[in-house]
Order: sequence, then structure tokens, then C-alpha cells
Amino acid sequence: MAWVETGSLSFTARHDSDQAEAAQRVLDDLEDFRASLADLFEHVPGGISVVIHPRPLMLALAAPWLPFARAVSAPAGRRYFAGWFARGEIHVLAPAALERRASSVPG
Repeated sequence: MAWVETGSLSFTARHDSDQAEAAQRVLDDLEDFRASLADLFEHVPGGISVVIHPRPLMLALAAPWLPFARAVSAPAGRRYFAGWFARGEIHVLAPAALERRASSVPG
């Protein structure tokens, strides 16, 4: 798959070309979250790149600290490690990849 970019007001997502719809949903959610932060803080981030990885291995290669952080955390907290950040950039799993690794246990 070819990597493409999808933009929003404050974010630019890089993702597989077949994930454009999911990337747009991620950007919409991030814009909503940014707007809620704007109500609380004087300055909120902008111009952030979001790299949406279709598979966990690709995310681990891009963010090598993530598997280590997941390994040393409590089992119940590991599910919250779904991405990693750097200055001006966020690496996350694609929504479909998150759904595949989600627990079937309620709560």
C-alpha cells in the first residue's frame, strides 16, 4: 500500500491509502479533543503529524520504546499503550488494528 497524507486544521495524518476514511475519523476525534483542551488551556498544540500504523510491528519499529514500556507496565495498563509520541509527531495504531487487539472482556 502507498502512504498518503490527510489533513485537518491542526493535524496531518500519514497512513496507508486504503485507510483514508479511518484516518479522517482519527483526525476528527483529535480536533474535537484539541477543542476541549482549548477551553482549559491558553495554548494548545497545532501542526502535529499523526502516523497511523496498520500493524503493531510497524508501530514497534517506529517507536522502539513502546514495546519496552508495555512490557514493564502492569498487565491491566498495557492496553493503554496504543501509541507513542515525539515532538510534533504522534504514532498510533490504526483503528482496525486496535479493534483486533482489544479484549473481549467488558470494561
